[in-house]
Amino acid sequence: MRKCYYFALMLAIFVGITGAMCREVCARSVERVLLTPRSAALVIHEDVPVINRKATFRIPPQAKPDTLKVKVERPDSVQILFVSVKMLEEREDEAIKKLGERIDQLRTEYHWLEAREKAVQQTIDGWVAQSQGKFETLEGLPHFLQTVQNTLLKLHKELVKIEKQLELKQQELKKLEKELEELTGNLKKEWQVTCYFDSVPPGTENIRLQYSAIFSNAGWTPEYTVDAYPRDGKVVFQWKARVWQHTGMVWKDAKIRLATMEPPESIIPPELPYWNIEVYEETRSIMKKRSAFMLAGMAPAPKKLEKDMVEKEKKSGFDIYSVGTRTVYPGKDTIIPVEKLSWEADFQYLLRPFVNPWAYILAKVKLAQASIFPEATATFLLEGTYVGQERLSISGSEKVFYFGPDRLVSAKMVLDEKLAGERGFFHAKKSFLWKWHFLLKNDHDYPVTVKLEERKPVASDERIVFKEIKTPDLSEVESEDPHKWAWKVKLKPREERQVSFLVHVLVPEKMQVDPGW
Repeated sequence: MRKCYYFALMLAIFVGITGAMCREVCARSVERVLLTPRSAALVIHEDVPVINRKATFRIPPQAKPDTLKVKVERPDSVQILFVSVKMLEEREDEAIKKLGERIDQLRTEYHWLEAREKAVQQTIDGWVAQSQGKFETLEGLPHFLQTVQNTLLKLHKELVKIEKQLELKQQELKKLEKELEELTGNLKKEWQVTCYFDSVPPGTENIRLQYSAIFSNAGWTPEYTVDAYPRDGKVVFQWKARVWQHTGMVWKDAKIRLATMEPPESIIPPELPYWNIEVYEETRSIMKKRSAFMLAGMAPAPKKLEKDMVEKEKKSGFDIYSVGTRTVYPGKDTIIPVEKLSWEADFQYLLRPFVNPWAYILAKVKLAQASIFPEATATFLLEGTYVGQERLSISGSEKVFYFGPDRLVSAKMVLDEKLAGERGFFHAKKSFLWKWHFLLKNDHDYPVTVKLEERKPVASDERIVFKEIKTPDLSEVESEDPHKWAWKVKLKPREERQVSFLVHVLVPEKMQVDPGW
C-alpha cells in the first residue's frame, strides 16, 4: 500500500513539473513565417497574463510597430478595445551587478597569483644563492647540488604555470571589462505592447493572443547552381535558401514561406568597341580614348535592371515558395533546399574575334512560366565542372546564361591588307581600305551553332563615303546594336571555315579623321 502511495505521489509530482515546463515552453510559439531577403513577417501565439482587463507582452526592438496586428484566440468572448505600443529603455542592472562581482573576483585571484609568483621567484633566488656559496669540504656536496637542481626544477615549473594563469586571467579581465563597458553604455530596448479588453470572464488568468509583425532582423539569401549540358541541350538549375534570424525566438515547427524579388546579373563576354570614322576635334583625342578602351578589352558594364518593389502579397511581381514546416534557431543559419529544375536550352557560341579568339558559351532558356529569383551569387558549372561565380537574378519567362569561354571553339583574326590615307583617282579624296578574315574552328566532336559578331563602321560626317563593303555570305541576324554585324554560323564537328571582310572608305583630302583601326 505504501509503495502505491509513493508511486502515485511521484507520478503527480512528475505530471506537475511536466505541465509547468510545457506551460513555460508553450507560452510563446511562432506559427508561420513569411520571409523576404531582408525581413520576416511572423505570426506568433502567446499566453499572456491578464490583470485588470489588460495584458502586456514585449517584442524585440527590430519589430516594426506599425505592422503589428493583435487578436484574441481564447477565450472567444474577449474583445480587444485598443492596443498601445511604447518603447522601453532599460539598463540590465542585474547583468551589470553579476559582471562587476565576477570582475572583482578575477582581480583578487590575479593579485593572489602575482603574490605567489613573487614568492616563488624569491625562493628560486635563495636556492641559486646557496648553490653559489663556498663550501669548506666536498663531503655531501653532490647530494646538496642534486637537491638544489630538483628543487629549482619544481619551482620553475610552478613559475611557468603561474605565469600562464596570470595571462589567462588578464585576458578574461579585459574581455569582461569590455562587456561591462558595453552594458553600462547601452540601453536594452524592447517594444511593450498592452492590450485593453472590454471584459474578461471571472477566474481568467491568461489570455491566448495571436499577433503578427514584420521583423527586420531576419531574412534569407538564395544560393544558386547553374549547370550547362550543351550536348544535351539543357540547363540544370537548382537553388537553396540560407535562412537567418536574430529575433531571440526559436521558430519551432513553423510553416516557412519564402518571398522572392528581382535584381541584376552579369557573366558577359568582352564587348566589341564601336567603329566610328570620325572627324578630329580639338577638344578631345579619339585615338587616346580608343586605345585605352582596347587595352581594357571590354565595354563598360551594362546598366543594372531596376528592382521590383517587394510586396507582402503574390500580386506585384514576385513569387512565394512554401518550404514546409521547419525549425530555425536564432543566430544560426539554416539551409533549406527549395527547387531543382531542368530547362531545355538553345546553346550558342558567341565569337567576337576582334577582341578575343575564344567562343563564349551562352544558353537561351524559356521557362514554362514567368518566375522571379532574387539576386545572389550563383555557381556556374559546365557538365558538372566548375567554371566560375557571378551575380545572378531571373525575372520573367526568358533568360540568357553565360558559361565563360570554350577553347575548343575559336576564331583567329588575320589582317590581309590595310591602306590608310592613300590618295587615288576619287576627286581629291583620301582612301582607307581594310581586308581581313576570320578563321572559325570547331574542335568538338559534335556540331555547334556560332553567333559571329564584328564591328560595323559608322560615319560621323556625311562627307565620309563608304565606297565598298563586303561581308561574309552568311545568315545575318538582326543585331540589337547598330554598331555591330551579327551572323549565325553552324559548324560541323572538327570543321574549319574562313569568312572574309572588306571595307573601303573615302574622305575629303583635307579632312583629318581617326579611321577607327
